[in-house]
Amino acid sequence: AHGTNPASASVTGFDVVEVPSDSEGMVDLEALKGLMDDTVAGLMLTNPNTLGIFERHILELTETIHKAGGLVYYDGANANA
Repeated sequence: AHGTNPASASVTGFDVVEVPSDSEGMVDLEALKGLMDDTVAGLMLTNPNTLGIFERHILELTETIHKAGGLVYYDGANANA
């Protein structure tokens, strides 16, 4: 996500965890699922991501986060580039 997204979370006291990308530059859904527990507050993504790729699995990512009780923030800051 955009650099200000994790910085904002960190400044407010959250532990920021980076989720790896898969071989296509998408969020690694299996890695994300492995991080899910009752401490998850949310997921911040930039659209398109730093590689210029639009996340194709946004529905699955959102569902995974919501099931853990978290929220999803999808930043469109790169959409105008």
